[in-house]
Amino acid sequence: MRRLFAWMHGTLYGSFTVCDGLVAFRYESGVCEPISISRPLSGEWAPDAPKNFLDGLLPDSGNERLRMKSALGANSDDAFDLLDSVDAIGGLTFSLDNKCPESVSNHFAFPISEEDFRARLDNMLVSPAAWWIANENSLFSLAGT
Repeated sequence: MRRLFAWMHGTLYGSFTVCDGLVAFRYESGVCEPISISRPLSGEWAPDAPKNFLDGLLPDSGNERLRMKSALGANSDDAFDLLDSVDAIGGLTFSLDNKCPESVSNHFAFPISEEDFRARLDNMLVSPAAWWIANENSLFSLAGT
């Protein structure tokens, strides 16, 4: 069984597990807010919801996933390996071990200028995979890319 831990603001919120191809999710005890409106704390969701949730954080294109795998040095292009130590939409960070990734646990948000934002968007036209690539100052993601 493989496990992918989900962190928010340096706090462990729960873990995804995969066994025989079925992805499941379990919240840690004491968590008071869900990671998503589609993952209520009650645990009442469709069996395929955890897998769909993880897949929704990644590019749909198989080619983009392979580029991401190569750039990150991931073991495979599956969601568990691609999300390991990556800052994701919604304030979540993931790790394959029960330790919050240091690269993100000390990360803080800061505003950027309109010029910097425009430059990052222009960079995505040149390299569509650029939405998830870290630069020297931040991890940059944009919903809907």
